[in-house]
Amino acid sequence: MTHKREQIRAAIVAALGQQATLTGKVFAMRVRRTSDEELPVVLVYPTREASELADMKRTLSRALTVAIEIRDKTTSTGDIGAGIDDLAVAVEAAMIADPSFGRLALNSYLAATTIELDGEGDFRQAVAVLEYQVTYRTPGA
Repeated sequence: MTHKREQIRAAIVAALGQQATLTGKVFAMRVRRTSDEELPVVLVYPTREASELADMKRTLSRALTVAIEIRDKTTSTGDIGAGIDDLAVAVEAAMIADPSFGRLALNSYLAATTIELDGEGDFRQAVAVLEYQVTYRTPGA
């Protein structure tokens, strides 16, 4: 049996992959560098989780932070906004469509977004990281 955190991550990847602009571009837990030929891509990975007892039955209430990292090419004029903003719209639409991921979670919401450039040399990648807060419960230890 897989951990509920893994099930939630898989549900997010599946939901994002159903968006037409993201089909074939969404990866979970990928760690290798992304070449320019692969762009755009969306990477999904958890970054932090906090837990606390929810009741006397030792149920854990968990707050999971999931990073959805969008990578795209920069334009020749250096505009980092256009491509990743369009992709962010697709990500946000998929995430708001089912904030419980088929009832795996109690809720989820967009908590923060960071936008930056990555890489050196002739071509840099535009990066937006959307951090989602996901709350769910599991039996405690």
